[in-house]
Amino acid sequence: MGHVRAHNRQVLALVGQIHKRHALAEVYPQCLLFMVDCLRLVEPSLPAVARGALVVAEKYCNGTASAAQLAAQQTLCWNDLQARGESHTFERQRTRLMRATLCALYPSPPPDGDVYVLLEWFVDMLDPEGRLESRTLELLELRFDAVAG
Repeated sequence: MGHVRAHNRQVLALVGQIHKRHALAEVYPQCLLFMVDCLRLVEPSLPAVARGALVVAEKYCNGTASAAQLAAQQTLCWNDLQARGESHTFERQRTRLMRATLCALYPSPPPDGDVYVLLEWFVDMLDPEGRLESRTLELLELRFDAVAG
């Protein structure tokens, strides 16, 4: 990514450990749960379309929403970004939170299969200043406890 700031170093170090031990396909369900957990931390700040998408992402993780429903939320989020002219910018917090939400809306791992890149991008979009690092680290440890060792 190259633009990750000096914040969230502990989170990224743990993500690096997980990445070294496991392929993304093995831990992708935990990735989704972690991202949903983290998005819940900032839920009041999420745009309305992202809050709706978060509900569907959580249902998908719990097995009560389909991949098609998740894809529909992706489309809504992308359409919102495009309508605002923000599909290629990252300056505004709203845009970054939408991008973080989009990370949690893919039912299967990205084609490159890189857990580190996916979670690095997510964390950087969610919390570029590192204000939530301790809470994010707790959630990461919670979701990856069984696979981190």
